[in-house]
Amino acid sequence: MLPNYKDGSIVNLMSSIMDKFNKKSPYKKLNLDLKERNTVLIVIDGLGEATLNYHSKNGILNKNKVRTITSVFPATTAAAITTFITGMPPQQSGLLAWEMNMKELGMVFEPLRCAPRLGGLTLGELGIDFLKFYNLDTLSKKIPTYTITPDYIIDTEFNIAANIKAKVKPYKTLKQMFDSIEEATKIRGKKLIFAYTDTLDTLSHIHGYKHKKIGSFLKKVEKLVKKLPNTDIIITADHGFINVEKTINMNKVPEFMDCLTIPLCGEGRAAFCYVRPSKVKKFKQIYNKYLKKYATLHTGEELIKKGYFGIGKEHEKLFDRVGDFVLIAKKYYYLKDYLFGQEQKSRNMGHHGGTSKEEMIVPLIHIK
Repeated sequence: MLPNYKDGSIVNLMSSIMDKFNKKSPYKKLNLDLKERNTVLIVIDGLGEATLNYHSKNGILNKNKVRTITSVFPATTAAAITTFITGMPPQQSGLLAWEMNMKELGMVFEPLRCAPRLGGLTLGELGIDFLKFYNLDTLSKKIPTYTITPDYIIDTEFNIAANIKAKVKPYKTLKQMFDSIEEATKIRGKKLIFAYTDTLDTLSHIHGYKHKKIGSFLKKVEKLVKKLPNTDIIITADHGFINVEKTINMNKVPEFMDCLTIPLCGEGRAAFCYVRPSKVKKFKQIYNKYLKKYATLHTGEELIKKGYFGIGKEHEKLFDRVGDFVLIAKKYYYLKDYLFGQEQKSRNMGHHGGTSKEEMIVPLIHIK
């Protein structure tokens, strides 16, 4: 299941919202009737179509679902949240995954944490201009925006870069999030109210997307949604989830890590591989012998040309950041490498980033 950038993805949803505020996008908009003065966009991190159908098939969210849409590739928060923030997919934003090869920084970097993969100081703490580094063309620069976000990420460098010119409101509880949405609707003027919650994502990683705690969380959401005032309320997600049955420790695949110039990047469900030119043949042999059962193998250039990351002109660093080869995990596997000093912890049950329908398809809910 690939992203439908033509007319059915979260990118096209953002084109529709931009159009309401008379801002143009190179991506086609959805057939979505947005008439109210305010637009409330609630992103429930990890709420895939499979999750919604499993826990709340007859609830208010499903009853107001107008269609399904796809995430972006990789189907992961770093790429998809950046899409909600900028209106553009990874092809144009250049932010692709949880872990990325940032050649200009000389490290494997985690853009949402704004820090190296192994941990340590953030760019801001190092005295680097992180706003200039991200260089995000955010919608908040063009559209009056109120952002409602968990309090523990409010001062993170990525969140600051993502909300330039936005009015940002932190919250601790789900009720506080919905109270802040209601307060924002009463403020005069036409605006976008963007609210984000990652509770479902956290639960899905730990327990898998079928756990009863997720059902309880969605019931709270549906109860609070009913109390919102009349406005255009759009609810969707950045990606869905798949329950993983086996984690493949890539450090234990014979000679695999010796073929790489740097550790794996990307996601455990879409691993970016930087391969030594002299080891390409060996790398492919290792894949065929040990990994073919668990993943499909592609070149990074192939995925870019086939439109996995978007349509149109590429970000100037896209080719650097995708990797020479990409291993896309098959159902129900997860690919993981470990840095020196890291211990293999008990694995999470739920993951995302790949191309299964569970990961890629999210609901588009429009409550008028």
